[in-house]
Amino acid sequence: MECDVCGKKEASFVIQVEGAKMAACKGCAYYGKIVISLEEDAPRKEFRAQEGRGVPKSMRLEEDLVEDYGKIVRKARESRNLKIEEFAKQINEMASYLDKIENQSTRPPIDTAKKLEKALGIKILEKVKDSAVSPDLAKYKKKDLSLLDMLEMQQNKKKGK
Repeated sequence: MECDVCGKKEASFVIQVEGAKMAACKGCAYYGKIVISLEEDAPRKEFRAQEGRGVPKSMRLEEDLVEDYGKIVRKARESRNLKIEEFAKQINEMASYLDKIENQSTRPPIDTAKKLEKALGIKILEKVKDSAVSPDLAKYKKKDLSLLDMLEMQQNKKKGK
């Protein structure tokens, strides 16, 4: 299966990125939350997220941004009467980059998010609470699961089937 992120022909995971599920190779899997492994020899139970096994520690997402992180950052900055340029100098970032974060057109890396939290006294990171692999995925063979299958499952879930 082909990696939907970089195009390599060695996708080994199904990942979720901002609600979209896609196939990803080992190198691109860290861009999202790993939902399931597509490797033939990997036991399914290893990829139950609540057990925290099956995904290399370096690729586990332990913290993620809250939904309205940009609004929280902007509100905190404005409550301190700081212009974006002043604040950018304080934390050694570019004002245009901070503007993109506040508008949520870019997601800051975890280290930048922590820097923002510390500088503004806010919380924009939360612990990731993984759930077990969906039972809908269990009926598919690992190699037969496609993006279309996942889309159909998502639509069925919304319809209440």
